[in-house]
Amino acid sequence: MTKTVIIGAGGTGGHILPAVAIAKELRDMGFKVVLAGLGSELENTVSMEFERRSIPALSPSMNPAKFIKYLSTLNSGIRVANRLIDELKPSCVLGMGNFSSVPLVVAASKKGVPVALHEQNAVGGRANRLLSRRTDLVMVGFEGTIGFPAGKVRVVGNPIRWSSIEPKKPEAYKKLGLDPERKTVVIFGGSQGAKILNDAFLSLSKETVQKNGIQWLLISGSKTYSETKEIFNSRNYKNAVLLEYLGEMDLAYSVADTMVARAGAMTVSEIECSGVPAILVPRALSINNHQMSNATYLLGKGNCVVLEESQTRERFEEAIFSMLAKQRNPRNCMHQDAGRRIAEILLAISR
Repeated sequence: MTKTVIIGAGGTGGHILPAVAIAKELRDMGFKVVLAGLGSELENTVSMEFERRSIPALSPSMNPAKFIKYLSTLNSGIRVANRLIDELKPSCVLGMGNFSSVPLVVAASKKGVPVALHEQNAVGGRANRLLSRRTDLVMVGFEGTIGFPAGKVRVVGNPIRWSSIEPKKPEAYKKLGLDPERKTVVIFGGSQGAKILNDAFLSLSKETVQKNGIQWLLISGSKTYSETKEIFNSRNYKNAVLLEYLGEMDLAYSVADTMVARAGAMTVSEIECSGVPAILVPRALSINNHQMSNATYLLGKGNCVVLEESQTRERFEEAIFSMLAKQRNPRNCMHQDAGRRIAEILLAISR
């Protein structure tokens, strides 16, 4: 009989995309995989090839009224998760962090289903720290991840979407509408975008953008795409491309001579393996300042500059032209095999 794994993953791409990478490895090993999330547009877009289920969930709040709603939604989510487990009879459950995974993991642990967690960030998130009491296994993406009992932690890496990136791939330039003869700066704020990075680009004069034979790829995200597009189009750049979203991010890593990005765990992992010189601007309000911890991890690997949000406009131009002088330094790293490694661990613990 085919074994089933339910993966709890919702929220941002930083949780959903590694879940899909793991799901593909599990499928190749003969498992049936069901992804349980919030039913968001992003989940439906990037995980179309897998069966998907929705479980109600919210993040907790200190506001009394919102906290009552959180508890009510949590109870509702656990009831839905219980029915899902009874229906699918999973061999094990994997929680990917974010409070969208809480009802599933709680329900599975109460029913005696083997449970594992995966933490992508260098600092354990609230949901996974809470859920780690219900499992003996917390797989982590980075060496030195903090927030969990040492005896439960296993370093496995973050499952990135590609085993390798071919630099300067002609097809990538063609698909993106870029010139293979120019050096390329890619600006990417993650699956939700980052207004501070979009604004930093727009703060550059048109003369600066068009000098020195370089070109730009700005992936704005949906939240500020309309306002960014209006200003972008009014300037009639000859050497810049604006996209709202790019599903094939391997194309961007292929063409990038410098990457400007937030410091989400998956972005940091992809940059580490691709070796693209990077400028990271960690999100200042990230919980437990985990993006700064992620950025510090990559800084220790070299070929990286970290800017605080307050420094971004002041140092943006200088940092970009400094990093453009550096060479890509691709490396074999643990993230390239993380999906397979996690799948094998789940096979070993499954009932």
